[in-house]
Amino acid sequence: MAIVDDEVCFSKPLRRESVALLLSDAVRNDYSCVIVGERHIALHNEKPLVRELFEKFLQVGGGDFPSTISRLDPDEPVLQVSPFFTVEQEQALMPSIPDAVCARWHPAFADVTAREATKGLALTSLVERLHLDASKTVAFGDGGNDVSMFRAAAIGIAMPTADEWVRNEADIVAADVDDNGIARVLEKILPL
Repeated sequence: MAIVDDEVCFSKPLRRESVALLLSDAVRNDYSCVIVGERHIALHNEKPLVRELFEKFLQVGGGDFPSTISRLDPDEPVLQVSPFFTVEQEQALMPSIPDAVCARWHPAFADVTAREATKGLALTSLVERLHLDASKTVAFGDGGNDVSMFRAAAIGIAMPTADEWVRNEADIVAADVDDNGIARVLEKILPL
């Protein structure tokens, strides 16, 4: 979802049937899913790994991290489901959800979104909405879900923490943030 001045200018929710398939598989195979709605986040089948990764690795969540799926309004559009499943489980399930794509950017979980809900399409819609020059866009990222944004931007910049295949999709790989990587790249590419 992309928002400009409190107005949603890009949103492509998952179909309800796709969400139902994901949750059925999570129940059958006993794994967790984080469900991201337009307004709320819910968690199905909480396990310690979920909280650990979201709080320590992603630095989101905290004491108010939802504990059950009932926290999500059944009529609320679902933008993303993040199943904590294996690569093998992903490969078995995803062909049955052809309107969705799966971007794995951590070994323990992935993001499932509607096929047309990519960061690249969100960037394109923002460029159009804000009347920007697309040839002057720059995108930074570190995960598989950022590759479409690299392709949509004039310059795609991967962080050094990204997996090798993600770095290979970028035009530039920045130095580490502790080494002023973002600032150093911007100094190189931006006119003085």
